[in-house]
Amino acid sequence: MSKPGTIRDHKTTPPYKPAFKERKFRELVLYLADKAVQDDEKTYDEVKLQKLLWIADSLAYVQLGEPITGATYIRKARGPVASEYLKQSVILIDAKELAPQRVARNGKELQRDIALKPADLMGFSPQEVDIANLAVSAFHEIDSRELSEWSHGFRGWRSAQHDAVIPYEMFYLEDDEPPAELVEYAKQVVVENQAAWGELAHP
Repeated sequence: MSKPGTIRDHKTTPPYKPAFKERKFRELVLYLADKAVQDDEKTYDEVKLQKLLWIADSLAYVQLGEPITGATYIRKARGPVASEYLKQSVILIDAKELAPQRVARNGKELQRDIALKPADLMGFSPQEVDIANLAVSAFHEIDSRELSEWSHGFRGWRSAQHDAVIPYEMFYLEDDEPPAELVEYAKQVVVENQAAWGELAHP
């Protein structure tokens, strides 16, 4: 695992590949689906959920040293998407923990997944829950079209081929300014953890 705040040398170091945590991914889907629909029902749909998952995992990687779920994010036309989402959502739907729903919005029919039970956050750290909450609140009233366009500004998405993996490391190398709330939270995390990270850098 790379240390927080460290840009890996892609020429000499293999790409970072975290272990995928299936149960944690499903619980994060339930948590974000429930939080996002409560935060702003009129902008919530499946595309927005996909982007919130990517944002939460990427922020956790940058701020905590590893993503929350270890999902693999790939380039799609509307932004980064977890390659595991389809399979894991089917598991949740079969277990009657998640339900697909069709909604009409602006003359179009959209799909969104609705959580049918509260997420089990026992396996999450307080920092991970904070990051998940931040992902939702930072994009309050931002619809999936705007969020997709925002994600297209990220170098990782721009440099990847269609269906290719977007490395977590690319989140360090972005040109666009993230929302101010994300910046302030990042500063807070650095202040609170700099002593521990210093020990990692100088064991």
